[in-house]
Amino acid sequence: MPHSFLFGHLLIAAKVAMKAPPDLANSLVPYMISLEHPEIAKHGYFYLDMWPVASQILAVSHPDMMVQFCQDTSFAKHTQMPFEFGPLTHGVDLVTSNGQHWKTWRSIFNPAFSSKNIQGYVPAMLEEYKVFRAKLEAYALNGKTIKMDQSTMALTVDIIGHAVLGADLHAQTTGCDIFDALKRQIALLLVDYSPEGLGKLLNPIRQFHIWNNNRIMKKGILPYILEGIRNEDRKEGSKTMHSLAVRSYRKEHSAVEGEIDSRWIDVAVDQFKMLLFAGHDTVSSTICFVLALLHFHPEEMAKVRQELEEVLGPDAAAGQDAIARTPEILNQLVYLNAVIKETLRLFGPVSGSVRQATEGQHIYHHETGKALPLWDLMLFSHQAQLHRDEKFWPRPHDFIPERFTAREGDELYPHKNTFRPFEMGSRNCIGQEFAMTELRLTLALSLLDMDFEPMYPKDGPKYFGTILYQTSPPEEITMHPKDGMPMKVSFRKKA
Repeated sequence: MPHSFLFGHLLIAAKVAMKAPPDLANSLVPYMISLEHPEIAKHGYFYLDMWPVASQILAVSHPDMMVQFCQDTSFAKHTQMPFEFGPLTHGVDLVTSNGQHWKTWRSIFNPAFSSKNIQGYVPAMLEEYKVFRAKLEAYALNGKTIKMDQSTMALTVDIIGHAVLGADLHAQTTGCDIFDALKRQIALLLVDYSPEGLGKLLNPIRQFHIWNNNRIMKKGILPYILEGIRNEDRKEGSKTMHSLAVRSYRKEHSAVEGEIDSRWIDVAVDQFKMLLFAGHDTVSSTICFVLALLHFHPEEMAKVRQELEEVLGPDAAAGQDAIARTPEILNQLVYLNAVIKETLRLFGPVSGSVRQATEGQHIYHHETGKALPLWDLMLFSHQAQLHRDEKFWPRPHDFIPERFTAREGDELYPHKNTFRPFEMGSRNCIGQEFAMTELRLTLALSLLDMDFEPMYPKDGPKYFGTILYQTSPPEEITMHPKDGMPMKVSFRKKA
């Protein structure tokens, strides 16, 4: 691939971007480059020089090489992560931190995401879904086009609020100061030094807004922490992330009197901010894409609804009763689970994980055994490319949920280590099972007796033949559905 002494690969990236929809997510540009230059992509990795806009990248798309730095050895998160999220969490959160600090907090929060504990969150999920359902029915009655991504974000932040703080944040109803400040803060984060990023960086009042948003979030979160620490009843409670953190603090400080450790409080607040962000943002987008994909694939929609009616009953009311009685019944929705996974393959909310090698760490080419130069590079597990690589996924751009119900030996059966929307290894997403439960519940109850129609112009820009694609809204830091997924909602007309 041609390289310019002055511009690196920026000119190539710009040329490739011009062939894509104008608002396609920036995170997908490396994938578009790999398509434009198959001579480099075929090796399972390529170098990308985006300086001074972004770090120099080694994009790795072959699973056997990804395993080396994500699973066999978990390389540290790249310094890009605390740079990116620093204004929100100061680099101490579960996503961006490294070393013993990360290990300590991961071990604290792990019990919250056991299968048994996740089942305990289902009643709260159902209550929040009822609020969401009332909104869907109102949308169906008024016939207006709505931005589904906004509604699903409010739903998912209310659900994750129960898991993180043990509280209803009321984002769907009266509004939530914590959530509002979180969204404003996300809009201020820097991803790179593009013109848009420089505009944020040079904003003279950006630092004030960062300080104020953090102040508002801490003010909202702090009472939950203090109440837990000062509560004299030390019996085992529900395993929310808040209760687990407080339990850890009290165990460590059981014999200590006096002021509460202010540094610990600051770290705990930052942890909860990241968990609230990560716990709502990616799930909301996935709900939107599942609804849209099933609208455009009526045969798959029919299979989903047949399964839902067999397992849960004829409508959402029956479904809610069935789930309330037996939360584990959601695990019987095998085909819906496959639909969700296929959606995550096509439209994963992040394009990959970024790592960095320390001195003495190497990865080796999966065929030649050659060590790849890593020093001072961003090591990128290029999920967006892997998930659409025809070597591993037949008809990679097609929506085929049967990939995830196929038996080993079938052509569609996923190759080992190729499906990684939540990443793999010790740094995988701690909340992936929680997210999948939330997705199954929300989608099952919505699809039983509601229809959802994306309202994109039929002659609009397309991505691999579909009007569905991801963008990088300036107010977001992850990929989201184009234009917030405009949709019309209606009541299902059964034959």
